[in-house]
Amino acid sequence: MQYRPKNRASASVRTRRTSGTPLILPEEVSATATVPVNTFMVPPVSYKQSAGRWSLFFMVVAGLLLAVLYVVLARPLAHSTANIDPVRRSWLLSWVPIVHHWHMFVPAQVWDKVPWLLPVTEEGRVNLLLVALGAAVLCLLFAWLAGIRIGRVPLELGRGRTAFWIMLVFTAIFALTVFCSPIGLDAFSLDMLSSALYGRMVVMYHVNPYTVAPEVFAADPLQILRASILHTSNPLPVTSFGPVLTDINILVALAARGSVDGTLLGFRVLGALAHLCSAVVLWQILAQMQPQRRVSLTLLYAWNPFVLIFGIVQAHPQMILILFVLLAIYFFQRNAPILTWFFVLLAAMIDLSCLLILPLFLRIIVRQTRFLWWFWRFCWWLGLLAVTALSAALAYAPYWQGWGIAGLWSSLRVQFWQDTAVNSLDAALLHLPIHFPQEVMWLLQPDHWMIVTLVAVAIFLFFALWLADTLELALVCCGGVLLLFVTLQPQYWPWYTLFPLAIAFSSRSRGAAMLAFLLLLGTLLHIYLWQLNLVWPGEGLITIAVPCVLWGWGVFLVTAWRKLFGRAVTRPETRPMPLARPPWFSRPSQWNSRPGRGDL
Repeated sequence: MQYRPKNRASASVRTRRTSGTPLILPEEVSATATVPVNTFMVPPVSYKQSAGRWSLFFMVVAGLLLAVLYVVLARPLAHSTANIDPVRRSWLLSWVPIVHHWHMFVPAQVWDKVPWLLPVTEEGRVNLLLVALGAAVLCLLFAWLAGIRIGRVPLELGRGRTAFWIMLVFTAIFALTVFCSPIGLDAFSLDMLSSALYGRMVVMYHVNPYTVAPEVFAADPLQILRASILHTSNPLPVTSFGPVLTDINILVALAARGSVDGTLLGFRVLGALAHLCSAVVLWQILAQMQPQRRVSLTLLYAWNPFVLIFGIVQAHPQMILILFVLLAIYFFQRNAPILTWFFVLLAAMIDLSCLLILPLFLRIIVRQTRFLWWFWRFCWWLGLLAVTALSAALAYAPYWQGWGIAGLWSSLRVQFWQDTAVNSLDAALLHLPIHFPQEVMWLLQPDHWMIVTLVAVAIFLFFALWLADTLELALVCCGGVLLLFVTLQPQYWPWYTLFPLAIAFSSRSRGAAMLAFLLLLGTLLHIYLWQLNLVWPGEGLITIAVPCVLWGWGVFLVTAWRKLFGRAVTRPETRPMPLARPPWFSRPSQWNSRPGRGDL
């Protein structure tokens, strides 16, 4: 006979046994028990889901507004002399008349209320350019805030894949929109015309572009367009193209088959493809580097109006440079150091300013071999030297005859020994209405100012090589040394900031990213003045000095706010270890020290 158990616990066990519920043993409780959730501190899942959906909705709204603004910007981007631009008469661009004549679809009553924005007149075109660019920057910041909210939501609730496809689709729409916009014949488009002409010189005239001056082909259509820019009284950018960029120019000229329109359109296609690939690679890099800021930083780069204008409309070679360096970072994260070094070498053979970041990448690549056996380390170094020698030989060999060491040295002098001051802090100080002493005026001369710049960059690079032992620190130092060189060199042009901007966004340094973005915002005034042909010698005080001052005050205020109102972080007490040697020039290490005898 069975008696009713007096213990309620055993009764509940018997009930579970008879009802078919499995019995949970004591050792299984820790694995199956659920942790109670504090509903006052953690919001419910439904709230997180709705926050992710609303953030995606705001992201789409910002993308639609930017798409409309880029259509509006298509006509104001053309300079007053763009009526002789062959791109504007191209067969491809004639298929999209809405991009060029959208103002005809606006009712006349609207233009009567705002006649100062009518793009038909020169004053209205420049005013509309300023207003549309300012509105595009505001929409970009709105999309950035939406990306920040998406980053705060867990990945499965924030729909990271949906955010990626929204970003990529709108980036393709923006690239196609600005691709169809006409360009102006001014100093901003000189790089694209020069690249196209150098490619045609090899393909059609079979000459070395490093030994034959472009002025020899005065009857070439591209040289006629370049001459219309070079004959102006405004200062012009002086750049040195590497052999890899010349090879790319030759490929574009071969694909165009001698057509001037096709050559220029080919450079725009190349810039658009490079921009799309850079956005995808940056997304992948930030997935490991900064997963919470991946959406916001990618949007801040991919949807940036200045990146689209300088990279696609005017097709500056910085877009290819950015793609190669981002690929180098991507392959380093995937433990492929040889590919990392190869892409950094390609970037240095496009723009010689990448020589400043070569030692930093070499530093973190060599650090990966510190645990290898000596034989495998020797083989690894042999392979690295073979890749370097083979890449340099294949790049420079076709142009070496007649150019040689003297030509390479002249390219280095153009990049690192500038003798003219344009749009920079040096140019602004030279044109200040202040009588400086003779010693100060001697220092402000461009060639002497360049010495100061190189010394400052060398000191920064020395400490960067001393401290940067991880990829994160190396990227922070790369962005810092590039920003220092760009802001201090005697010649400054807005597209110089694109490369440090991409490096800063891929790193963990918020300060470098903020400074690069502020410098890019100073481009708004630069474009406005150049469209009006009002070249002010002291504009570097506004386009460079003001962003640097705002960045300094921003860093100070953010740091003070965190110190005053931030949460205090309690750290466990640690006993100071006795130093075995004086701490002279000692680099802080990330490895934990061996415990002393008293700590055991």
